[in-house]
Amino acid sequence: MSGSAPAASRPILDFRGRRALVSGASRGIGEAVARTLLDLGASVAVTSTGSAPAWIAGYPNATYFDLDFGRPATVGEFFRRVEPFGPLDVLVNNAGIHQPQSVDEITDAAWEAIFEVNLRGPMQLMRHFAAKMKSRRSGRIVNVASIAGTVCKRSAGAYSSSKLGLVGFTRAAAIDLAPFGVLVNAVSPGTTQTEMVERILTEEQKRTFVAGIPMGRFARPQEIANAVVFLASDLNTYITGQNLIVDGGSRDDTMAIVARDGQRVTRAVSEPDKGLYDAYNKGLRAASGDVIGFLNSDDYYCAPDVLEQVMKAFEDPSIDAVHADLVYVDPENTGKIER
Repeated sequence: MSGSAPAASRPILDFRGRRALVSGASRGIGEAVARTLLDLGASVAVTSTGSAPAWIAGYPNATYFDLDFGRPATVGEFFRRVEPFGPLDVLVNNAGIHQPQSVDEITDAAWEAIFEVNLRGPMQLMRHFAAKMKSRRSGRIVNVASIAGTVCKRSAGAYSSSKLGLVGFTRAAAIDLAPFGVLVNAVSPGTTQTEMVERILTEEQKRTFVAGIPMGRFARPQEIANAVVFLASDLNTYITGQNLIVDGGSRDDTMAIVARDGQRVTRAVSEPDKGLYDAYNKGLRAASGDVIGFLNSDDYYCAPDVLEQVMKAFEDPSIDAVHADLVYVDPENTGKIER
């Protein structure tokens, strides 16, 4: 090929001639996904509740559809209205809601509303559009789940359950559709700077969450959109049934506090769970190297070299507590601190 002119080629990420549907796309992650697909040449059906968002006015290849999974009777009407849009190449299930309630407070109405939008809705869209993708032997489905599906936070029982269910349904659908060339994956964002996060988290909670993220900040909606668009693109030809976690390196499933000799634990550097709150409330004091905390993980062993690195941090007298991963601490809740 030496001396010959390079052959003309399509851009690596090129959705020209493709049709996509993005649910819950009026703002946040859904908006970022829809805009990216539109910028890459796709025709995109944008769904949300109520009136069309103002941003789609700048995109002639965007078509808005009102779709409210909270009103199940309207879903059938949506399928009739979207039919002229044409067969889909890409389906992105992004619509979701969250109503924080603890396990002893959650109402049947809240549980049903969350599952209606977060799990039943994606199932309905996948069931409808997957049949046509199968017949064409081509398609990409990406479900936006959540890190909450694997790492549960306080007062998120229904939300976490619905998102874990979505990951499970993603894997089941991937197996069913793989023989027909249809790839199905999930993307689980960590805490992302969206309107929902602004609404449900206090400033103190935000600081606590950020402290547990190695990259030191929340994700941006566009960073989640980039992962979604990759999985929906022709660059993905063999990834299916996967749950891609995009969380800035968080290890929120493993948490411990290591205290200096005789020092009272006064603050945490990642979201404290109940075990940590109990330690604070009791004014627990620790001998050097003791570990105080609660782990949501099966990884209870900390290699000596890792613990040594953690202990070196105590040379700084300004440090009250240090976050450490994979530390062995009292998994049977006996009250005895293991080293």
